[in-house]
Amino acid sequence: DRKNIIYGHNMKDGSMFHVLRNYQDIDFFQENTGMEVYLPDKRILKYQITACEQVPADSEIYQVEKGNTEEKEGNEIILSTCSAKANIRIVIKAELEA
Repeated sequence: DRKNIIYGHNMKDGSMFHVLRNYQDIDFFQENTGMEVYLPDKRILKYQITACEQVPADSEIYQVEKGNTEEKEGNEIILSTCSAKANIRIVIKAELEA
């Protein structure tokens, strides 16, 4: 699939996806633009973080196109966690580096 969405909890103790909220700070965002995904076959995919947004829980960003099974790795990863606001999610978008 072209787009892969990974969901995680925004834990008060700082674990899991709690750090995603830091990307709302422009200085943090600019200092932390890369991300790596470690695959079971020992490969490492490098991604460039391109955006941080707050979106409604029913946003179109969560819709995944069906039928595109030719691509093995996703070109886009979206990390998603809840925010302090009801029905609002924090999402981080990242694109696979060439």
